[in-house]
Amino acid sequence: GNARVIPTVEEKKETTVSVKKLPVKKPTQREIAQRLVAEPELEIIYKEAQGILGTFGYDTQALILMIYDYYGFPPEVIITLLQHQKCEGKTSSAAIKSRAEDWAKRGIDSLDLVEKELLALEKINAFYNEIKVAAGLDSASPTPRVAKFLRDWAVNWDCSADLVRYALEECNKTLTDTNKLLKKWVNQGIKSPDQVQEK
Repeated sequence: GNARVIPTVEEKKETTVSVKKLPVKKPTQREIAQRLVAEPELEIIYKEAQGILGTFGYDTQALILMIYDYYGFPPEVIITLLQHQKCEGKTSSAAIKSRAEDWAKRGIDSLDLVEKELLALEKINAFYNEIKVAAGLDSASPTPRVAKFLRDWAVNWDCSADLVRYALEECNKTLTDTNKLLKKWVNQGIKSPDQVQEK
């Protein structure tokens, strides 16, 4: 068989795209109305958005148009983003905006990539519930900082919850140290607390 080189953790950098900040100047109600008449694709997005969010105000209307124009997200990506925010109970225009900026920055702009991302988020949240007691964390969902660590541990490095709990204990629950230790173990091919003890 052909030997596969297992990349060490260092190499797996997530690509970030340089993203334009959404413009400060919002489109007016009139501009939004004109665009809806001119572009059937936009009309579809707004209809779907209404189904997801209920009636939404001018801020969100303007925001959807800006996401569509500046990030070039196809309708299905915008709709899925809104559905996700709805599931998380975070439908303020600020929350929608920050999720859109995050996706644009990380080049998540097709349904395939969005589905991968949603699976990753699901995994991160499930993982958080498994380790939060060990980590001494008590908020219902991970903060952005914790989620960043969990994305590496659970998604990119595929660590088990047992291994992470073990590392947290070793590091007195310090996330940065836990991260360094896990990185070291993953690079040594260690997958479980037992293997740590063997080494």
